[in-house]
Amino acid sequence: MKKIYVPLVVCLFLTVSSFAQTYYWIGPSSGAGGNWNDNNNWSFSSGGGSAGSFPNSSVHNVIFDQNALVNVNLENIDLLSLTVTSSRTAKMFVGGSMTAPTINLFSTSLVSPALRINSGSRLEDSCDTNIPFVISFNSDAKGLIDGTWYFAGRSTVLGANGATFSLPGLTGLTNRLDVNGTIQFRNNTLCPNPSTGQDYIFFNSGSTYWLD
Repeated sequence: MKKIYVPLVVCLFLTVSSFAQTYYWIGPSSGAGGNWNDNNNWSFSSGGGSAGSFPNSSVHNVIFDQNALVNVNLENIDLLSLTVTSSRTAKMFVGGSMTAPTINLFSTSLVSPALRINSGSRLEDSCDTNIPFVISFNSDAKGLIDGTWYFAGRSTVLGANGATFSLPGLTGLTNRLDVNGTIQFRNNTLCPNPSTGQDYIFFNSGSTYWLD
């Protein structure tokens, strides 16, 4: 059995590993920006050529290591992780006729968390129209904010709509969002409900939670 079992384990490991894929943004950083689902805006290497596909799977990693202006033009996006690094700013905005776009983050690793904003880097989430736009942490997913996570919206965004994030409302999970930098909510955004997910947010020494 050992002669059969060992090769099977190796093959299964390689099969599972082959599904994981990292995408780098190579699209616009100004003007009208670029659509999330445009294959030409993504590469499998930093500054490389077109990947020929776009990220939307719970085994896909996204890295912004250059400035980016991204139109989130899909109503549901699954990612293993999203990272902003190299002191860059990634701006993700939602407009058009969509109803409730959500980016779901899945990584449960503290080493490679579902969301990482490195020191000096900035992630901006905003709504141009009166709809919710949510970055959602799946059960047991982790996050690390060493830089700035900034939420904004136009004056047309009202009530229970706008850009925000959410953590599970259930207790007993291992979710953890560590904030060493800044989370800032401007006007016309949707602040997370403090009664849901509060057990999973840790504001560490030197961190800032800024509500406008």
